[in-house]
Amino acid sequence: MSLKKSTPQLIKRLSALYGPEKAERIAKKIEKLMEGEKPSRTKRQFTEKDIVLITYADQLRTLEHPALEALEKCMDKYCTDLINTVHILPFYPYSSDDGFSVIDYKKVDPACGSWKNIKSIRKKFRLMFDAVINHISTESSWFKNYLDGKKKFSDFFIEKDTGFDSEKVFRPRALPLFSEFMTKQGKKEFWTTFSADQIDLNFSSEKLLLEIIKVLLFYADNGASLLRLDAIAFIWKKSGTPCVHLVETHSLIKLFKDVLKMHSPHVKLVSETNVPYKDNISYFGNGSDEADMIYNFSLPPLLAHAVITQNTSKLRKWANSLITPPGKSTYFNFTASHDGIGVVPAKDFLDEDDINILCQSAASRGGFVSMKSLPGGKEIPYELNINYFDFLTCPDDSENTAINKFMLSQCVMLTMPGVPGIYFHSLFGSHNDIEGAKKSGIKRRINREKFEFSGFMSEMEKTSSHRKMVYERYKKLLELRKTLPQLSPYSDFSFPNISDKVFAIRRKNLLALFNFSEKTAKAPVQQAVDLISGKIHDGTLAPWQSVWLEF
Repeated sequence: MSLKKSTPQLIKRLSALYGPEKAERIAKKIEKLMEGEKPSRTKRQFTEKDIVLITYADQLRTLEHPALEALEKCMDKYCTDLINTVHILPFYPYSSDDGFSVIDYKKVDPACGSWKNIKSIRKKFRLMFDAVINHISTESSWFKNYLDGKKKFSDFFIEKDTGFDSEKVFRPRALPLFSEFMTKQGKKEFWTTFSADQIDLNFSSEKLLLEIIKVLLFYADNGASLLRLDAIAFIWKKSGTPCVHLVETHSLIKLFKDVLKMHSPHVKLVSETNVPYKDNISYFGNGSDEADMIYNFSLPPLLAHAVITQNTSKLRKWANSLITPPGKSTYFNFTASHDGIGVVPAKDFLDEDDINILCQSAASRGGFVSMKSLPGGKEIPYELNINYFDFLTCPDDSENTAINKFMLSQCVMLTMPGVPGIYFHSLFGSHNDIEGAKKSGIKRRINREKFEFSGFMSEMEKTSSHRKMVYERYKKLLELRKTLPQLSPYSDFSFPNISDKVFAIRRKNLLALFNFSEKTAKAPVQQAVDLISGKIHDGTLAPWQSVWLEF
């Protein structure tokens, strides 16, 4: 698509956001940003070979080398030929929230390395970058210049306005909506959705819009194959509304999509919206004009509920509600990430008693429960902070049983329609970092432990180590999954009703069966080869067993 031909489309998007009078002028400025040489990468669709590793840039630390170099060495040894894409969580300089309070969008945190390290990893793996564009750090030059009264930044942020009705604003956390700072004109309050260090950006400003588009194009030019739109649901503010999932929010994402199609058609957009399923799927748009992938946030809590209760009925009810994503868009499936396990995305399928079961299980297994505020002051659980392996493990489970439970959950995730995302701590069998959470006072740190490189690599050399055992089980599944076209993100799917103990997924001629029970279970199927074990299988499932039957 040439820039000249793109103008009407850009003007249409911009008119919806900024009005027809400004649209043409802004469109010309955007097209000016896209002039010059562009990345020459081939546009591609997702396949069964796409598997994403989610990791911090400084996941492995060493005094001898930059953290990104240590990470690359680990991935060279344990991820080559298994995983083709790496989501490196924010590797920019930051002031809080373990990276999600960005000081400078275009720099690599010196503690992690440099753009040279990013480009080195890019030669071997496709990369997902975070576009943390709902907010920016209070220590950023943008906010400091705003406080100093610099004209260019005069409308980059959102000051509290007595004429703005914020009564209905949806609150993702139990924190104040506004935070106070000293400006040249005295003390003022600013919109801070997530914390007092994360200042929301004002996208009603065309100057701010252009700066963010510069950032997105910079990421595309510097190796990003996917861009994760962090907390994107909250990005537009409108008086008298919940300020979440607004029409303007979707229009803004569509604008970003149009710009990337023109400049970098190989780059995919991934929406991160930790919300109920019906709201989440709205970010697919028509399958080509909005997100290419959406995080499947309902899966982690529902899968954990099925393991903990040994009952798959609610997991199956949700699964049967899944739509076939439009066009070539798809789901991004995961069970664990740098954040906790959100329970809000499952609220249409888990009642209050079910949520309480999850909360009590997390607390009894070393985890924490984070709360959020509702209008009127009531607080409800919104997130469970616990390592996923430990969340599924009962105190009296043997190590073998615990690993079987965990691998069952991971095998379900790998079988679901979409692209799988595997957190570093899941691939390598981590446990709760309770000390890290308590020492920092940050609940999410329970599943964000960082490792000394040589110690971690030594542990992985030990055949009998817990990490090694989990990794080897995972490795076998990933090697097999990549060979199965039935698990293409775009292949058909259904969820046959076998029993409350046995969860089933059909992907073309592949029938996956999962026994969510401590007892042997039976599924009424014909004999077939189980691709995981390589043996003939008659539907008799051992406790916590997973099978992939090919007919």
